[in-house]
Amino acid sequence: MVCYNCGKNLDVDDKFCYECGTKNIVTEEELAIDKEISNKSKKEKKPLKNPKKTATVALILSAASLFLPVAVGLVLSIIALVSAARVKKETDDEGVLKTRKLAKILGIIGLVYSCLATAAVALAILAWLVSVGLTVLGSVLVVVASFVFPEIGDGIFDALESLIGSLADILESLGFYL
Repeated sequence: MVCYNCGKNLDVDDKFCYECGTKNIVTEEELAIDKEISNKSKKEKKPLKNPKKTATVALILSAASLFLPVAVGLVLSIIALVSAARVKKETDDEGVLKTRKLAKILGIIGLVYSCLATAAVALAILAWLVSVGLTVLGSVLVVVASFVFPEIGDGIFDALESLIGSLADILESLGFYL
C-alpha cells in the first residue's frame, strides 16, 4: 500500500508514513490485497523430482555418518533424516518407503553415535586440561616448597631426579635411548 499524501510504499502495520508523517489509514480492501500478496510471496516447497533417488541418497548419507568423523557424521545424519522425512510425503512406492525407513533408522543411529562420540571427545579434552592444570599446580607447589622449605625442596628434587632416572632405565630396557 502507499501513503495518500506522498506516495511512499508502506506496510499495513505502519501507523504513520515515515516520509511525511501522514497517518496511515488501512481499508478492508487493502488489508485483503496485502494478505493475498503475502500468501503468494511465501515460498512453497517444490515436489521431489525423484523420491527414489532422494531416499537412496538419504540411505547412503546415513550409512556414511556411521563411519566419518564426529562433526561430519552429525551433519550427514541430520541431512539424511530431513531427506528421508521429505520422501514419505512424496511417494507411495513400497520399495522407496523401505529405503526411507532404513535411511531413517541409520540416520538416527548415526546421530546418536555422533553425539556420544562428541561427548567422548569433550571428556577427553576436559581430562587433558585437568591433567595439565594439576601438573602446573604441582610444579608451582614444588617451586614454592623449595623456597619456603629449602631442605624439603632439595628432597623433592632428589626424588624427582630418581624418578626420572628410573623412567630412563625402563625406556632403555625397552630399546629407547635418551
